[in-house]
Amino acid sequence: MATTFTDRDPDFERWRDDHPDAYIVNHDRVPAAGYDVLHRANCVRLRITGGSNWTTAYSKTCGRTLDDIRSWATQTVGTLDLHRCHFCQPPAP
Repeated sequence: MATTFTDRDPDFERWRDDHPDAYIVNHDRVPAAGYDVLHRANCVRLRITGGSNWTTAYSKTCGRTLDDIRSWATQTVGTLDLHRCHFCQPPAP
């Protein structure tokens, strides 16, 4: 099951740190096809020192497995066409 974090940075950081082998989708506050970017939870882009506002301008949806992300994307965004981060190179959903 996927969990979405909006305006909840401490909760997001805790989830990310507790699930280093999981997946995270960075997306607009209202998810829509086009911008969504899939990352591995241990991606350097999601661990910038001094980072803040992780879930204010954009939301993060987190899943322990790619199946969690697939289900969320299909139900919420209506597509599996997620951009893949070129830093952490997650597998295609």
